[in-house]
Amino acid sequence: MCDPGFGFSVTGPIPLEDGAVRSEGDRHFKIEKRQDSGAPIWALTRQGNAEHFTDELPVHPIDVYTGHLITSTSPQSVFTQHLMVMRHTDEGHVTVTEGGVTTRVPGRETEHREITAAEAVRLARDLGVRLTEHEGRRLQRVLDDLQAK
Repeated sequence: MCDPGFGFSVTGPIPLEDGAVRSEGDRHFKIEKRQDSGAPIWALTRQGNAEHFTDELPVHPIDVYTGHLITSTSPQSVFTQHLMVMRHTDEGHVTVTEGGVTTRVPGRETEHREITAAEAVRLARDLGVRLTEHEGRRLQRVLDDLQAK
């Protein structure tokens, strides 16, 4: 199993085998095979807490299309209502949202601080998001509106 996309996750694959473990500094991930109403499912746990589940059912192109459509267009989707830029760096992991930046470095306390919309745009660029000047200005206006709410 690879990063299922929930943020500060694993940086490499874990064998899809019951009991498989991957340790990354002070973070420990494990794969567990479980049952859900008699059907087998796989759980990815971090520090013993289940973070992601997947089943063994076939995935069809329409499933991927529908999932993408909902997460990228629905007003109820967190992905259409907030800025979320996350990246593993040589030092650790950085998350930028419309209102803050969180930095996680193994062996240190997690740091979080509030930021301005302009700083969020700059940090997103620093993490590799390519924005034209026009896109950067537009994103800053959207973030200013989100911060005002």
